[in-house]
Amino acid sequence: MNAKVTGRGFFEKAACIVFLTVLIALTLPRLAWAQDEWTALGVSSAEAPALITQVGETDSDDTVFDDANSDEVRDYILAQLLERKRTFTVRFRCNADFDRWLPEDLFEGALEHTGRADAGDYISHQLDSWSSEAYVEYVGEDSSIANVTYTVDFNTTAEQEHKVDQKVAEILEELDLVNLGEYERAFAIYKYITTHVKYDYKNLNNDSYKLKYTAYAALFNGTAVCQGYAVLFYRLANECGISSRIVSGFTSEGNDGHAWNIVQLGGVYYNVDSTWDAEDDSNAYWYFLKCDASFSDHIRDGEYTSDEFYSQYPMADKDYPIPNSVANAKVTGLATKVYTSNPIQPRPTVTLAGKQLKYGVDYELYYDNNVKVGTATIIIIGAGNYMGGKLVDFKIKQAPNKATTKKTTIKKTLKSTTLKKKTTTIALPKVTAVFGKAKWKVVTKDSKKVLSHKNGKVRVKRSAKKGTYTIKLKASVASTKNYKAASTKVLTVKVVVK
Repeated sequence: MNAKVTGRGFFEKAACIVFLTVLIALTLPRLAWAQDEWTALGVSSAEAPALITQVGETDSDDTVFDDANSDEVRDYILAQLLERKRTFTVRFRCNADFDRWLPEDLFEGALEHTGRADAGDYISHQLDSWSSEAYVEYVGEDSSIANVTYTVDFNTTAEQEHKVDQKVAEILEELDLVNLGEYERAFAIYKYITTHVKYDYKNLNNDSYKLKYTAYAALFNGTAVCQGYAVLFYRLANECGISSRIVSGFTSEGNDGHAWNIVQLGGVYYNVDSTWDAEDDSNAYWYFLKCDASFSDHIRDGEYTSDEFYSQYPMADKDYPIPNSVANAKVTGLATKVYTSNPIQPRPTVTLAGKQLKYGVDYELYYDNNVKVGTATIIIIGAGNYMGGKLVDFKIKQAPNKATTKKTTIKKTLKSTTLKKKTTTIALPKVTAVFGKAKWKVVTKDSKKVLSHKNGKVRVKRSAKKGTYTIKLKASVASTKNYKAASTKVLTVKVVVK
């Protein structure tokens, strides 16, 4: 269905490529450490000389943090990322046994979700790639200073993010969310995105165009791929106090990557996919506030299926009970219908909260698979003051068929002298059927074996002797998927040979 489009964009997760170059600055120059010192860095003594690329003194003008694992270090890294600095260095004291994976841990720590709208997932899902290079200055027997330089490739510039900040403020003021509840805020944001952003099919396969992954493109170009939709929802939701995360994975309809969100309402989380709902021009919102069971066509990446993640972000057991949603309506008056060869469009009774809704005012009806025998579907879409969608099935059964002829008896008199020269045939009457082609079959054979049936005709055996001969037949139309079987009344053919 067009509500959902398959292969909607490549979800490009920021690659984390970490390089560690250890550079040793000593008070008295030397070319290599002892074996145990290199081992502490995870480097063999054979590799050590190649890794020594610089010897120098500590730059006392730069800030040196006392503890690499402190909040101050992560806050410093985050500050550089918020300013979209493409290259920056962080310095901190460390022991000789410098952890070669520490730069990666620090960077990822700075990107942890804290609820800050312009940080966390907002930054990490708008990074194209990043790398780090580190060297250690040896300044004393038990003291060293690590210098970690990060190089980051962002999908947006600082200037573009400044415009995003202004635009976000304008949108939130326009939506006037201050006095609204959680659901009303979440829906207002979701509706804004699905009505203002179109999928960027033009640049879908253009790998060099990175803006398609961003909130900037969604806001100012009005187009984005799934990642841009998800980043924008994350930004707007967290800005107005609603906890949201970005989830990556793929869909059941293909292996292309996909991104969507989870959002917290009433202490539990629900799935939302603004990309797919933006593809549907109706008021259905098929992918808004769904539990995992109703979201089975979205398959999460492993990091979002762990017990730890589900413990932090517990999912609701049922879909959110959306007010005025026809998804919660009671639908009656759908009896089994008979096949007609034309589209069958029944109008059921739709009741919500004890009120019978009006067709064309409160809801619209659409149909699928509603011609042939089988299971047909009615798609109920809220209208006016109602929203949401509901699928209801009804059955279409086989239509009765009918086969008739104008005669039920044929009587024929033949001369034996004629039969001595040739076999004679008697044409059977035309069969009229509602559908299908009838075939004649013998139901009672001629006991004297003078009369027989072949290709819709009764054959009279050559050289038949004088007498009376009888054969009985019936024409039948086989059943099809859409029609039942049918048969004519028995036709009696009587031949008198004189």
